[in-house]
Amino acid sequence: MDLRQWLVDEFDDAVGRLKAHVLFLVPEEQRAERPGGGNSVLSTCYHTARHIDLALSVLTESEMLLPVPARRESAGLDEGEASLELDPAEVDRYLARVLVAARRYIGAFDVADAERVPDSEWTLVAAGLPADDYDWLYRSWSNKPVAFFVRWEIVGHLGAHVGEMIATVHRMGLSQY
Repeated sequence: MDLRQWLVDEFDDAVGRLKAHVLFLVPEEQRAERPGGGNSVLSTCYHTARHIDLALSVLTESEMLLPVPARRESAGLDEGEASLELDPAEVDRYLARVLVAARRYIGAFDVADAERVPDSEWTLVAAGLPADDYDWLYRSWSNKPVAFFVRWEIVGHLGAHVGEMIATVHRMGLSQY
């Protein structure tokens, strides 16, 4: 198996788990619930989509599918932004668009490009994310190669948050197990 195929398989597996073990089980009207005080499925879906969207913007040097709102507290990039007022249907549509774009990107991923270092700072500035408010993001993305964005921001970050959402589904008593 080649590296690109492995990444595609990992991504597809995470998306499959997200759909089958989270989105299929949690009705829209319950997605903002925070059992045990953790993040809601709704805010975690939004957060995950925002990170993947922004990472794709870095990798493709294009605009985000959903621009970052002017209000910092609604950017959806920080962990635990549970107070966001989000429409579940809009988040579902946004997440679906981002996942399709990410799948398309990694399906065509040129492994020879893995060591190239994209200009993440330019993208963060262009997205309207001030360095003073998002210093943690500037630091963590600075001088990182394409492989980092593919491996972590698209594949790994998605998988980590799918696991978090599955745990939330269990706390909600909606698990199929």
